[in-house]
Amino acid sequence: MKQLKINNFKKTMKKIIKETIENFTDDDLKNILWIYGRTGCGKTKLVNSLIKKLKKENKRICPLSANRFLHIAVKLIINHEPLTSLISRCQNYDLLVLDNIDIELNNKSYTQKEIKWIVFEIIKNKKTKVVLISEKRPRKLPNLRLHTEDCYYIRLKLPEYNLKINLLKNWARKKDILIPEKIIINIAKASKNLFQLKGLFNKENGVRSLF
Repeated sequence: MKQLKINNFKKTMKKIIKETIENFTDDDLKNILWIYGRTGCGKTKLVNSLIKKLKKENKRICPLSANRFLHIAVKLIINHEPLTSLISRCQNYDLLVLDNIDIELNNKSYTQKEIKWIVFEIIKNKKTKVVLISEKRPRKLPNLRLHTEDCYYIRLKLPEYNLKINLLKNWARKKDILIPEKIIINIAKASKNLFQLKGLFNKENGVRSLF
């Protein structure tokens, strides 16, 4: 029964995420997607899959860290150049990805407002879509937070213990290796996120592959 519930949960989450991504790429009204969740929950993997999908459609992608984006904006201001030049540059792309926005914008109310204004100016061309990535929830960035009528939201959660056990067993089956139950339990308990889970599994798998 637990196995069934885990599989159903995974299928439901995958379906929700898939539908949200499809709606985002097809929607001409909502051109912003905000993906959030703690380190290791799969944000980067999800964004990379979106980028891969759009590249197959010959779309132009511009991935930037929020730090880099702010650096460009500040440089323009220092050089007395209008921010419209940054906006027009971004509008040359089909997708702009801004990573780690919470790290750069936490407790910076004015900067949050400015970035929000820039993002809305960028999407006015009805072509460019923007993905925002953060660890913190949108409500932690109140002056950047967007209405659901303007933005799609995807929250990714860290895997629970039973899901980690299930993932480890699935990976072992795919690799056609036998890992004792005790080792699987220890890996599940020791890992806090998907990165650690995969890393510990690969380490265990690497050791076993030597024999």
